[in-house]
Amino acid sequence: MHRNVWVLTVAQVFMMSMNSLNVFVGGLVGATMAPSPELSTLPVATVIVGTAAATIPVTLLMERLGRRLTFLYISGGSVLVALLATYAITIDSFYLFTTCTFLLGINGA
Repeated sequence: MHRNVWVLTVAQVFMMSMNSLNVFVGGLVGATMAPSPELSTLPVATVIVGTAAATIPVTLLMERLGRRLTFLYISGGSVLVALLATYAITIDSFYLFTTCTFLLGINGA
């Protein structure tokens, strides 16, 4: 196979593993930082909502920009949002972390 196929395959593996990792870590972080126990699973729920909300817009973006450029934009944005989520954990900001999980859900679309 071509080298690009392998590179894109590895990139896709990392992108798709983010959702699984986010479900696992989001629940733990949510349980630790949530202002009330009822909100502890909110970060996990926002990943799903983010993916659902972004499916159609991402598809339209792919039609306009192409798959490759859309993939690069979303991947680059996801790296920045992941760094912001890390910062949210360090400053103990539950709502910033929840916003980041919503934005990371877009990665799954």
